[in-house]
Amino acid sequence: MTRDSVWDRVAEGLTAHGVDTVFGLPGDDMTILEALERSGIRVVLVRDQRHATYQAIGYGRISGRPSVCFVGKGPALTHAATGLLEARSQRHPLVLISSGVPLDRLGTGAFQELDPIEALGALTVGTIRVDEDTVAGGLADAFRLSRGRGRGPVILEVPEGLPSSSAARVGPSQRRRTSPDVPLPDVVRDARRPLVVVGGGCSDTGFGDDIVALVDRLGAAVTVTASGRGVIDETHPAFLGVSGLYAPDGAAAILRSVDVIVALGSRLEETATFGWNTGLAPGCRIVQVLDDESEFTPAWATERIVADVADVVRAWRTALPTVSADPSWSAAVAAAHVALRGGG
Repeated sequence: MTRDSVWDRVAEGLTAHGVDTVFGLPGDDMTILEALERSGIRVVLVRDQRHATYQAIGYGRISGRPSVCFVGKGPALTHAATGLLEARSQRHPLVLISSGVPLDRLGTGAFQELDPIEALGALTVGTIRVDEDTVAGGLADAFRLSRGRGRGPVILEVPEGLPSSSAARVGPSQRRRTSPDVPLPDVVRDARRPLVVVGGGCSDTGFGDDIVALVDRLGAAVTVTASGRGVIDETHPAFLGVSGLYAPDGAAAILRSVDVIVALGSRLEETATFGWNTGLAPGCRIVQVLDDESEFTPAWATERIVADVADVVRAWRTALPTVSADPSWSAAVAAAHVALRGGG
């Protein structure tokens, strides 16, 4: 085979975007494996397309590297649908690269033909089909969409039979677009018994330290949603476990005393808010910060902020006064943390 195939250019582009490991199960075209091997990217082969998505998500969350997996076309892609749903629910940036039928056979009922937009569009934040001239832009768009507003999985389809060419090269991904300055709401500034809820939209690497700094500045308790696990250090003295359905019994008393909840990167879905209808103090205010207006849950937020969550956290931690929360609240939270960890 040529050493400048379309898959070589895909592999080169993945390297430019910081990818060092991919997970997958190739279809009939094994060219992708040779191209990835030449590029130096580590390939973890799996026996099930779902495993490719799950492992890519887990690797991305732990390593901070991009989450990338690859599968074949048609039924191989639909077999990965559960993993796409997982990434969509976690709002985790995942790029799934699939093969597809040749471009000149689209719409002909070709063997294993599947329109990814029609079949799986609801499970993704974008689907992209490239040709020999758009590999560069397609890859850049896939990474941009997966990390942008409404962060989640993107399908990048590379049709079979694309000619080789050295004309298109892939450059590094675009820098993250920052949000306009978001003023610190008075309700957050004046909170005396605050709680920060960390959702899956905060899972970008390096973001956890900023959240912890905000928690410290607020003097807040902090919990995570199921998809927010791993974002912050759970040994932090203000950490009180998972929010909602999976909350430890000992956290209920703290929840009843909260006056302001700051929900970062969480849609406040049912599992994250289980028990809130009876467990929150009357008049508790909920400030929800998301980067996608369509993700808000009408039932909970008393104030909605649409902006990049990282930008909001960094701006607010600077704007907050040195002392915010009631010192007795911080002490109660720390005691609850110790008790939940079996220390008293």
